Amino acid sequence: MSFEGGYTNDYDPSYEWPGPVSEEAEPSLGTTSTSFLRLVAVNSAILPSKHKVAILSGYPEVQFGRDKPASGAIIPRVRLREMEVSKIHATAYWNGAEKEWALVDMGSMHGTFWQPGQQVDEASEPTPGPSKVRLSPSRVASLPRPLRHLDHVTIGSTTFSIHIHDDELPCLECASASNEIPVFHDTRPTAKATDPTGYQEVKTNPKKSLDMLKKSLLQQHSYASGPVSSSHRYTDRAERRRQMHGSLPPTPALGPQRTKARSQPLESTPPPVEPVSDPPQQISSSNVGHSLLTKMGWQPGETLGHESDGANHLLEPIQVKHSANRAGLGASNPDMTGSAGTWKEQGKRKQYERLGI
Repeated sequence: MSFEGGYTNDYDPSYEWPGPVSEEAEPSLGTTSTSFLRLVAVNSAILPSKHKVAILSGYPEVQFGRDKPASGAIIPRVRLREMEVSKIHATAYWNGAEKEWALVDMGSMHGTFWQPGQQVDEASEPTPGPSKVRLSPSRVASLPRPLRHLDHVTIGSTTFSIHIHDDELPCLECASASNEIPVFHDTRPTAKATDPTGYQEVKTNPKKSLDMLKKSLLQQHSYASGPVSSSHRYTDRAERRRQMHGSLPPTPALGPQRTKARSQPLESTPPPVEPVSDPPQQISSSNVGHSLLTKMGWQPGETLGHESDGANHLLEPIQVKHSANRAGLGASNPDMTGSAGTWKEQGKRKQYERLGI
């Protein structure tokens, strides 16, 4: 049915008010406040032994990575501090449409491994094998992988067991008393409630306090005793060596003798003795030169050379003349090195005589 002006009067049931909806008929939407998820560390090389359970119920998303989250972040993060884990390695989120938890690899280098819980013996740790599945290749993000109860997820050297309970009650394995894994790492100082009386409790480390007390007591004892401790006392190693191996016999002192010899006047040096050569000896017949000359017709007592030039032939060898003063070549005064003084003193005297001093 239509009216003038193009307005239609078609009936649509969606325009009707459905009326009040009772709480019993309201369907369950599977919100994050009712999604139960806990992670139990089966084995890990980096997590402390006291950290075993991560409580993630009520959060729509949780991250796994190597770095700390930014200050003031509202998304929890399980921090695994090792190089095999990327900065943001993987993410688990609650899929409200499918009402299940899903895991996504965020393009990590070393990968995220998933293992179904039905193939794992609860009495033993999971062993690597064909049942482990890598979610995606290196540096490639993966598709969401649904998580089931008792599935195992391996990131780096840490393996987590997934605990999803429909009744939202933890079992004995995932119940947390004091072994909870921290999922928020805010380093900002938190505001503490102050006491109206002005008293503020200060947390101290008992071990450090005991060490400081020991050091202070030892220092007071060392100051009161007076003498310096043996660690700062001088050690005479020479005295200890003499006690162990004995001392050497005393050596004669050379210092006084030197000073005494210098204090005495210099004695006059004795005159040099003229060297005397040994008397000439006849060359034996075993001499090589003697045998060669004999073969050429020379006889002992004869001169060498031709008989026509006999005046220049020498029958006796030339005698060596030695200089008694041994002044050397070019010396004009044979007494330069005599008892009158050394040649330096004689040279000075000549210079003085020439200058008329």
